[in-house]
Amino acid sequence: MSSHHSLESLALLPPTVKGLIIAAVVIQVVVLAAALRRWLQLPAGERPMDLPKPVWLAVILVCNIIGPVAFVIALRRHRTHNAEPATGPGCTGSAPDRAGLVTRLYPPDRTTR
Repeated sequence: MSSHHSLESLALLPPTVKGLIIAAVVIQVVVLAAALRRWLQLPAGERPMDLPKPVWLAVILVCNIIGPVAFVIALRRHRTHNAEPATGPGCTGSAPDRAGLVTRLYPPDRTTR
């Protein structure tokens, strides 16, 4: 099939379908760019899902939309699991401390009856 024939077929599509195809391509490019940006910023020793950085690059580039999304999710889970606990008043992570922090930030309204 020649590229000229493909362009003619594309021209015959309804405008709504063309719009959906364009939107899908834009979304794919944005997700790919975001994943590549995060991959470039990934420190060499960090291994989401215990996979090395070059393997993640292959997954991002080869697996179309699923690869970049899988990388971003794996990276988020990896960083959440390995995150240092927050420090400071009310930041120990326990439920009573969070409740105390909310009360300090948003004291009860004394104007209501």
